[in-house]
Amino acid sequence: MATSNIETTQRFEWETSWNTGFLIVGCALLGGWILWQLLREGKRTRSRWPFLFIILRGIVVGVLVWMFLGPTSVLIRTESHPQTLAVYVDSSSSMETQDQPDNIADRRWITAAENIVNPMAAADRAVLYSAAMRQQLALLAAMVEQQEPGEVRLACAAKWQELGGYCMAWLESDILKTAVQSDQQELLQELTATLKSELMPPFESMEWISGTDPGDREDRLQRLGEATDQFAVRCRLLADGIVMSSGKAGKAVSPEISTRKPRLEALVPVLRNGFEEWRRASHDSFNMRIAQFSDKVSVLQSDSWDRSLLEATTNSGSAVSRRTDISELLKQISDETATEELAAVVILTDGRHTAEVPENPRDLASQLRVPLYLVPIGRTDMNRDLMLHHLHAPTSVIEKDQILIEGIVTAYRCAGESCEVKLLEGDTIVETRTLSLKHDKEDQRFRFEVPTHKSGRREFRVQIPQISDEHTADNNSGTLGCDVVDAVLRILIADNRASWEHQHLINLFKRQEQMEYDELKFSPRPFGTGKLQANARFPETIDDWSEYRVVILGDVGPRQLDQKSQLALREYIVQRGGCLIIVAGRNDMPGAFENEPLETLLPVEPQAGFRSAASGYRVELTAEGKTTDMMQLSDDLAATDAVWRDMSASMPVRFLSGYHKPKPTSHVLLNAIPEDGAASATESPAFLTWHQVGAGRVAYLSSPSTYHLRMRNGDTYFHRFWGQFLRWIVSGTALSGSKTVKLLTDKSNYQQGDASQITVELMDIERRSVLQANVQIEVIQGELVQSKVELSADPKIPGRYLGQFSTETPGRYTLRVRSPDADRLLAAENYSASVQQEIEFEVSQDRENIDVRCDRPLLQQLAEQTGGLVLEPTAVTELHKVLSLKPRILETTQRTAIWDRWWCLWVILGFSSLEWFIRKQVGLA
Repeated sequence: MATSNIETTQRFEWETSWNTGFLIVGCALLGGWILWQLLREGKRTRSRWPFLFIILRGIVVGVLVWMFLGPTSVLIRTESHPQTLAVYVDSSSSMETQDQPDNIADRRWITAAENIVNPMAAADRAVLYSAAMRQQLALLAAMVEQQEPGEVRLACAAKWQELGGYCMAWLESDILKTAVQSDQQELLQELTATLKSELMPPFESMEWISGTDPGDREDRLQRLGEATDQFAVRCRLLADGIVMSSGKAGKAVSPEISTRKPRLEALVPVLRNGFEEWRRASHDSFNMRIAQFSDKVSVLQSDSWDRSLLEATTNSGSAVSRRTDISELLKQISDETATEELAAVVILTDGRHTAEVPENPRDLASQLRVPLYLVPIGRTDMNRDLMLHHLHAPTSVIEKDQILIEGIVTAYRCAGESCEVKLLEGDTIVETRTLSLKHDKEDQRFRFEVPTHKSGRREFRVQIPQISDEHTADNNSGTLGCDVVDAVLRILIADNRASWEHQHLINLFKRQEQMEYDELKFSPRPFGTGKLQANARFPETIDDWSEYRVVILGDVGPRQLDQKSQLALREYIVQRGGCLIIVAGRNDMPGAFENEPLETLLPVEPQAGFRSAASGYRVELTAEGKTTDMMQLSDDLAATDAVWRDMSASMPVRFLSGYHKPKPTSHVLLNAIPEDGAASATESPAFLTWHQVGAGRVAYLSSPSTYHLRMRNGDTYFHRFWGQFLRWIVSGTALSGSKTVKLLTDKSNYQQGDASQITVELMDIERRSVLQANVQIEVIQGELVQSKVELSADPKIPGRYLGQFSTETPGRYTLRVRSPDADRLLAAENYSASVQQEIEFEVSQDRENIDVRCDRPLLQQLAEQTGGLVLEPTAVTELHKVLSLKPRILETTQRTAIWDRWWCLWVILGFSSLEWFIRKQVGLA
């Protein structure tokens, strides 16, 4: 293992700013003049003192010369830090995929695993070097632009020459020349000639690169860059042609050898060959380490990495799949660059980023300071598979309606075949559809229309039989359920006067045999229909309100809906599970009910300082609205989005109530976006909101404008929206069971780990709530009771008991009410059946294993952003020649001046003063 080394050397240097020759001549002249003066003085005075003065002045002059020469002690500290080549292997669940046969890809991996040098490998290696030459030339151009030192530019140019030599060696290799087909021979000769006569000659002389005079340097580099780009592209064309010829001419690879081997197992021998070649070339000058990554990164021992890698995935034993989290890997690499000398990072992966994390791998890659070299594995097209998705059925339908069940089958590599789609209820096949598949990748829609004859819950399963060689059958089935509610849906609709919204709803109700309605209007005079014909006023008791499943309130005020009626309405919703739809009006609703009981039922509150946009509003689905079944007005989400957009395109919503700020408990399905763009989608007023109030639901429209849906498409979408809206709002409040014991779950289908919310309601024959009951739910699978759930009393609603059940084991479960109080109530009404409901926990949709295609475009983008490359497995053993793996040398120089010492000054002053003192004492001048 290479380690860091530190060497220290010390030397002596003269650092004078004076010219050396000038100093020598000057010193000689000064010394001669002093000597001549003193000798002449000695002869004249016949004294010996001048000889002493010669010595003193010689010392002073010597010190001055010493200081002028600037003697310096130089301490040089040289640090050598070996670089590291880091390798990361994808060990996510998708790497256990056994890809279906792909003759070309299989040949590449087998060639690399057996370390065979054939024409395919030679061409792939030439492609590697040509791509590296292109990158090196771009780096040189950047150095020239940034005016890097000449020696740095020369080193970069030398590396380019080295890469060009390697590329030339493979293009001129006998294995490539003798095996290339006649139609590719001309291209091979052209590439060789281009490299020899056009690309290599400019680098034979380096003066134009390192010189200070730029001349036409930038133009030459630009021309070379364009030529190198074309050269790299044509090298890729040559390699593709050789690979295709090899695939056509060669014998197909046996599935037992290649495709039946998981991806991870296929790459291990390739990486082992790479490590062996890199070790031979390193001579302990750089380090190598290896780690595996999925949703986390873990280091592997360098001496047993292959065994550890395979054992870690084979014996994981976890039911939860290991996701591919490329973002986490890039964050780990970024952290390591701060503590380690990373020369490059090699990543072997299928590149299918499946982790649900906020960070985008592309954004993280742009911040890295180390090149990524990526080796993709896996097919880029889907394996042979049938996928069932986008299953949809209405949450509820009215008795005697039809249950419309729709879905999509996506087929991959099934052209010319057919598949059956079966609809089952329990073990009974309700209906079968046969779909003809004509293309390799095809979406086929299907629909079933199931008649209804009685109310209750109906559970269905849609199943596609598994076909031969199918990648997985986990996505071949799905379940859904639908509540069939009473044959007649009774509605109370009220408004101050017949607005457009009100009148179009009345027209809708008149056409629906399954709907009965009573109408209230108050202007110009009170008017009622049905039971309200004789007395045109709102109900005042909870029992009177309970005659209706849904109440729709338009622009009425407290004069019509007094406090007594409001209180009874609130009890009807909270205790009886009633449904209320409030449509805001221009005059009274809901602003006139400030501090009234009705205000507490609203899912919104007033927006302070609100002023309606003069340009109007357009209506758009929220994120929650896009996933809510009752908001879907067409076969797909894009078409539904277009319907809501078109609703306000020709006629924007001009009026919007100031009551449009959602309460924390509310769900927003539609937003009103100002046409002038004054607010973002997240800050825009709510157009359609709802929330749960006790046992019931309250929905609110902040403008009476849904009739705009009729503007371009007639009644179609207006009727569809309100039909689904009414069925949806009553479906969430329908409990199954007897008159006295009712059971409800929030859904019928769950994913593994989800919690089923369970509600039980107990009332005696006189409709009085049963308090302080001991209620349990038996959870039954098969014929065995798997567990029991204790329910607790709802503090807000008397007689209601709540609990939840969760499991990681998929399957169908029966929830059965068990309670002495429940048994007593059932006996009192002679109800002999058990109160129970079926739910199902499905295997979670695993993004990791649903789509196991290799995401080459993502890997290519990551490589380009970091200055790395995407390389084939046959070129892995050549990677060390592309990289600069020499140790990083850091040299620091510490210079310490020796002449600026106090003793120099004291010598000059002392000896000069001594001469002056002697002269003074002996009487010399």
